[in-house]
Order: sequence, then C-alpha cells, then structure tokens
Amino acid sequence: MTATVSTENKLRITLVSASSPAGLAAGLLSSHLPLTRAEAALRLSRQPSVLAEAAPACVARRLQALMAALGLRVRLDDPAVRGAADRVDLWFQANDEAAPAAVARLADQLGLAVAEVAQALHSPAGMVVATTAPRAADLRRALRRERSLRSAVSDPAVAIYDLFLLPGLQPTEGLVGLLGRLGSAECGFSGAIAGGLDARSAALVQARHGGLVQAINRDFQRFDLYLTGRSGVTAQELADFFATRCPEPRERLMTLEALGPLRIESGLTRSAASQFISDYAAFGIQTCVRRSFIDGAQPAGDTA
Repeated sequence: MTATVSTENKLRITLVSASSPAGLAAGLLSSHLPLTRAEAALRLSRQPSVLAEAAPACVARRLQALMAALGLRVRLDDPAVRGAADRVDLWFQANDEAAPAAVARLADQLGLAVAEVAQALHSPAGMVVATTAPRAADLRRALRRERSLRSAVSDPAVAIYDLFLLPGLQPTEGLVGLLGRLGSAECGFSGAIAGGLDARSAALVQARHGGLVQAINRDFQRFDLYLTGRSGVTAQELADFFATRCPEPRERLMTLEALGPLRIESGLTRSAASQFISDYAAFGIQTCVRRSFIDGAQPAGDTA
C-alpha cells in the first residue's frame, strides 16, 4: 500500500530576485528551515532557486515577509501544482501614439476588438493579460518589431501594487480607514494614495472602493522625467548639457525658469526614473517625475 503525503498547508518557496547580496539571508533561512547555513547560502546564490519544496505555510509566509525586508523577492506556490510558476501577467502600453497597424496586430494576437485594445493601450494602467510564461514570450517575440508598443512581464505571486485615485475624485472616510488598517501610506515617488501593497490587499481595496481607486502593478508603471531647475549650474551649462540629449531648442533650455517643467525622459521604469533623478542631481540638475499618460496632472514626486 502506498502512503500519500498531504501537502495541505504547505508551500513551495522560490527565490525570484535579490536587490542585495542574498548571502546575508543565509542565517535567516537556516533558522527557519532544516538547512545548514552553507546549504542556505548555496540556494540563495542562484536566482531563481527553490528554497524549500514544502514548507509549513506559516513559516513560508513569515520568511517571505522577512526576506522582503532584506530586498529579496520570494514567491510562494502550492507544491502540488507544478504549473503555478508558469503563470504571469503580460503588459502592453503605447509609446505616446501607437501605430494603428501595431494595435491591429496586437488585437489579432489576443483575439480582441481593435477599439478595446486601443483604449487599454492608452490608459495609465495599460493592457494586462493573464497568461503563461511561454505564451507571453511568444507574444513579445511576435511583436518585437512594433516600436510603438512597450511590454513587460510580471510574476503575480510577488507583484507589488500602488493605488491611485481616479481623476477628479477624493478619498472617502471608508477608503482612508481601510488603508489605515492595512498599514499603507502614500507614495511620494509615484503620487499613489497608497503604496507597496501585495496583490491580495490591493484586490481587497479595489473590490470595496473600485469606483475611487485603481491598482497598478509597479512592474507596469512608467514615468516621465521633467527638468524643473538647476543648482550651481548656469543656464549656458544646462543648455550645453542637454544639447544632444533633448530635442528642445537651446532657447527653451535657457529660459527654463520662466517656461516651467520640461520633459526630458519618457516611459521610464520606476527604478530607471529613480536612478535618473539621482544622476542628474549629482550634476546640479533638479528634476521630478510624473506618471506617463496622465493628461493635465502635475508632476508627481519631490524635486531632487
């Protein structure tokens, strides 16, 4: 007679990525799982890497939170479902103006109406398609020559979301109270009313207050960078610096203070926008960010 081992209340732990040396978490991992520190360090040295095939759910979730604090992204899956790791969210958005042929080709690939696809591509959230990793790779490959479209893939199990108020609306007491209970605060970088939520929390807020807010995956957020001022840099030096980087005429750069913010980069990821702000600040150039495709809104974020 064959014994069947139940995997109920067990989760597979997979290391997806690390923004800091993963070896720092070896002690943390070995204290929660039956691994030596050397074994833990070896598993943490590769990305992606399965850290545990079937860990108790309570341990897995605690590890996920602790490792996130160290800059490590961990995915939790049901060990009985091997295909769970293949599920991804595929995102498309227009680069300002998507060529009609590109929209039509994407609509054909997805089996959707052209008008529906066009509307989604020009929205702040873009078009998100739930699919498998192989299918996402095939779609991106088929559309790689469409320069008027940008795309990205995100793992829904570890995605982080920000909540944005819909245009012209104000938060209600109920929304503010729920965000407070979730411990979520405003995001000064993106202008979100609440930042850094996991998928479950974001879905909860949107289910209750979907008429007020929209949840957008950080992997799919894009930002425009605006030149707002200078510090220790002359107008001439500023114009010289951007002469080959910006299509605006030199006269526009020389009179920046009088004419207001000037867009100098567009369609940047969150990490790229943050890096640009830091790099420009090192040259005495002040900038701020604004989410792409938000017509009429003021640039979000603090000037550097």
